[in-house]
Amino acid sequence: MRKTAAPSVLCGVNPIPHLKVSGKAHELALRTFEHTRGRAWAHEPVLREQLQRGVLAVALHITRGAQHESRHNFPRALDAALAALRDSSYCLVLTRDLGLLTTSSYATLEARAAELERMLVGLRHKVRSSAGAARSGGGFRSRAAPARLGEPLQLDRSSQAAAPHSGAPLSLG
Repeated sequence: MRKTAAPSVLCGVNPIPHLKVSGKAHELALRTFEHTRGRAWAHEPVLREQLQRGVLAVALHITRGAQHESRHNFPRALDAALAALRDSSYCLVLTRDLGLLTTSSYATLEARAAELERMLVGLRHKVRSSAGAARSGGGFRSRAAPARLGEPLQLDRSSQAAAPHSGAPLSLG
């Protein structure tokens, strides 16, 4: 049998030391694996695997993205990490509602996931802002104003796509 270090010892490990968010993703993965052990989970292997894969995907996307030198690929990796984190957050809610996680375990994992989401959103914004500032003229620029939550996206005439073969604008709603 192979011996492994206890999770509390491993929590100090940060796969990408210059990114605090990678350490938080690693910690969330460790804690999730720790909380998804036991007999109750033996009856729900699909949900356990989905939750574990989700939090693992978050850490992997951050790690892979940080290794890319391209300013274009890192924001995409952060988007993928956010998507995986949001999937995992739903799995946490479902496992709590099914009684697979105690209220305390759920609260711990959800708090860590919420903190990680805030960090990822902030990092994504920072990376995109710095990539936009570094980009020289001639890159893609949207003419549409950013939509606020709950408001429909408003496009100007030059941004509307034409329906194939007809030349008529596509309906957005």
